Amino acid sequence: MLPKILLCSPINIVKEYCLYEWLEHIKKLTFPDIDIFLVDNSKTMQLSDSLRESGLDCVHEKPAGSEARYFMASSLERCRIKFLAGDYTHFFSLECDIFPPDDIIERLLAHDLDVVSATYWIGSGFESKLQLQTIYNQHTDYEKRTKEFKVRYLTFEEAQLFIDGQCKPMYACGIGCSLIKRSVLENIKFRIDPLDAGFADSFFHRDIWEMGINNYVDTSIIPLHRNSNWNTVLSDTGHKKMQIKRGDLKLKK
Repeated sequence: MLPKILLCSPINIVKEYCLYEWLEHIKKLTFPDIDIFLVDNSKTMQLSDSLRESGLDCVHEKPAGSEARYFMASSLERCRIKFLAGDYTHFFSLECDIFPPDDIIERLLAHDLDVVSATYWIGSGFESKLQLQTIYNQHTDYEKRTKEFKVRYLTFEEAQLFIDGQCKPMYACGIGCSLIKRSVLENIKFRIDPLDAGFADSFFHRDIWEMGINNYVDTSIIPLHRNSNWNTVLSDTGHKKMQIKRGDLKLKK
């Protein structure tokens, strides 16, 4: 029996510059019968209404809190609840500005790991770096777990050495392109801590670390990331209506 995949993504009007291209792109994914669930955390319901009219399974999540990390966490948790309500085996987290290869799901599934991801570039210009984080002085010993630790990004040189085409553990790499088994999300919620500035992906990686679950990165895959800042505040007016016709995407409720 084939694994059953739910592709989930928070979306927002601030991502409109690439959202429609992304929706066209995920139509090309070659794994059969992928269900898609979108959570729109824009200020208004215009975008989610438009997408639902186009046949997409999209709900509106009223933005929680004044910072992007609050509504990103609540949107991801809404996705997790949807995932657990179905008989899905794998949660495919794909952010709406990340464009992976068409066979991304097959390639990540082949590793048969609890959490496996593709990394991608973040930042811009001289601040660009791969989304790869390690623990100070942790090196490659992933058997020792401690709750008190500091995290840092790999340097440019370290990242180049890490990207060797193999699939191997790394403390964190974001969840912009991650395949997660059901057993993991049955025990971990997407959350933030008001006293900590981290986003939900930071807490996800901390939680699996403390549970003894390794995060793996398939370094043979680096998707295109058409990134912009989620904290950007834009007006919800003037967005164009979705032009994908009902039935263009294979969706289930």
